[in-house]
Amino acid sequence: MASAGDFDGDGNVELLVPSRDRQSLAALRRSEDGVAEVWQLSLGSPLATNLATVEIPDGAENRIGLGVVTTDGQLLIWQ
Repeated sequence: MASAGDFDGDGNVELLVPSRDRQSLAALRRSEDGVAEVWQLSLGSPLATNLATVEIPDGAENRIGLGVVTTDGQLLIWQ
């Protein structure tokens, strides 16, 4: 239930993991002090599936698409 990649396009790799209550996804990045949470995605309902990622060709650089399903049956997709 985790995935690594440059999800926000800033050139740095984040590790995307669910929160303990699975209500959000947290992006973690290495820092001078160890690990820091750099942003978070609210899901609105607990996560019910693994994270699905796909590389999306976008000219000279590629983007990462992310999909999840929540316990209330919502399919959430970010690209």
